[in-house]
Amino acid sequence: MVLEKNESELKARAHLSMINSYSALKNYDKVEELLDVFEKYEYDFVNEAAKHTRAITKARKGEYEIAVPLLEENLRMFSPQSRLYIVDELFEIYLKIDNLDACSKLLERENEIMNTYPDDPNVCRAKGKYYRHKGHYQLTIGVIDEGVKSYASSLQYLNKINAFEEKDACMREFFYCLTKNSIILNKELMDIIYIMAYNVND
Repeated sequence: MVLEKNESELKARAHLSMINSYSALKNYDKVEELLDVFEKYEYDFVNEAAKHTRAITKARKGEYEIAVPLLEENLRMFSPQSRLYIVDELFEIYLKIDNLDACSKLLERENEIMNTYPDDPNVCRAKGKYYRHKGHYQLTIGVIDEGVKSYASSLQYLNKINAFEEKDACMREFFYCLTKNSIILNKELMDIIYIMAYNVND
């Protein structure tokens, strides 16, 4: 009986891995099809994983009117260990739909969310994403010094795990925000970004 139970749970975890693979391939219709089956497994990890994946899938498909309420509910209900990843998703959507008030409300929870996590590679990547979104928001509302520092924090976390692709995306977004908002930085602020972007010492 123990073996049978273990095989069933193993099957559920394999099912989730398959879902994640299709998500990485951006085959979101297949993800949703597999989720309908995955949700029927009766293991502790299934409910949270299914709800989180469904919300993210809706976000990736651009169905924000569905994704946002799902993510906001997940933020209220899920364990503290999941909240940073949910906030990253919400932050990205709020910036896309220009909901700056909602961005501000997320930032009010920063200490609560950030102090939950040790800096393993996945967390460093998630924190890098969070500070990138925070910097985008701050530059958009004209808080220039703090926005630059947030982008620098993003690069700092990404440097820890040599996440070159994410660093490149961060820098592209940074310069896009400067251009979009007609921001000209002084040398001191540009040096902050340069040091973090190229991982050089003062």
